[in-house]
Amino acid sequence: MSNLSRRNFLSLSALSLPVVAAGKGFTFNPKHSRSGRETKYGINFLYDGYFYSADEYVSVLDEINRENKIIYDLYGSGGVVEELEKKMAVLTGKEKAIFMPTGTMANQLAISVLSGEKTKVAVQENSHVYRDEGDAPSSVFGKRLVPFPKDKSSITLDDVKNTLAYSESESTFIEKSDMGVISIENPVRRGFGQQVKIEEIRKIAAYCKQHDYKLHLDGARIFMASGYSGIPVIEYAKNFDTVYISLYKYFGAAAGAVLCGDAEVIDKMQHLIKIHGGNLLGAWPYAAVALHFLEGFENRFQQAIENGSKIIAGLNQIDGFHISPVADGTNIFFLHIEKKDQAKVAMYLKEKYQFFLRPRPLEGITGLPFVINETQLQVPPEFIVNAFEEAVHAS
Repeated sequence: MSNLSRRNFLSLSALSLPVVAAGKGFTFNPKHSRSGRETKYGINFLYDGYFYSADEYVSVLDEINRENKIIYDLYGSGGVVEELEKKMAVLTGKEKAIFMPTGTMANQLAISVLSGEKTKVAVQENSHVYRDEGDAPSSVFGKRLVPFPKDKSSITLDDVKNTLAYSESESTFIEKSDMGVISIENPVRRGFGQQVKIEEIRKIAAYCKQHDYKLHLDGARIFMASGYSGIPVIEYAKNFDTVYISLYKYFGAAAGAVLCGDAEVIDKMQHLIKIHGGNLLGAWPYAAVALHFLEGFENRFQQAIENGSKIIAGLNQIDGFHISPVADGTNIFFLHIEKKDQAKVAMYLKEKYQFFLRPRPLEGITGLPFVINETQLQVPPEFIVNAFEEAVHAS
């Protein structure tokens, strides 16, 4: 399977997605599709959760504030930011957590602090750290990234051992003991949500402890892995020294990340955030929304997984549709539409039902990415299946 291009993944072509939030107590004006079905929110098969327009985000904040008055922070101290940090620390089983404006900053500062004076960091070749963070390890922090096998998301302990052995064999004597950190992304976005198996994570963690390597988890989507594997987030997190979790991918925030770890590590972060330009006067607009949607998310996502299984089973019974899973995958599947114009099917679903589906495959990929998320809980799975069947016959 070809790797996922960041540009291709993020671009949605002309079929723009109006983005909204769902949550307890919200009272947005409902939208009406031509089908006559009343829905409050667009249903997407594109993302891990809800996204919003600027107007809708303001409405979300207003609804949250009406329900439970938001207490602002000052440069990340106090208020709803501190409340979110404490909750994330509990969820990951770590001593402390800290808000950061971006996942890239969370990954990079974690890797830098954990590695200390050591200059090598081992990473998946198709990971966000290796592919999407602007060569920050080398250009900003003086670290050299050593990749695991190309295009392999579900790495194993053998991959780790072989990569580290090769790295040492190709280095001078002085550099042989200079590996400081192993960074693992789980699940892997460029691997279409592929997971690193918990058994391998445990083996890698034991190996790292034995050889004095630190272990960082890029867990931007770790709640996706937890939902599909049935393994609690805390069970993943306990194997790592630091854990980063995204706030916008499925917790609804417009931006933001949280880094969790031991107090000795997290206590160094506030100063580093400041000197790297990430010290916001107030992070409450992000933290308040994330904290709100974090409550009950695991239960809602489990419902979404069950709902998604029914949708997929139903679509696979329709002539002209076939949905295939990703090996070791999570919430991303591939929808194959046979003998029909995929863009017309997507347009029909958008115009009549406010369903948002990628209109054409990604470059080098067969099939349309079909993402399971909680937006699909707004209508029964049978309604979604019937809408797709109608669209394929009408196109």
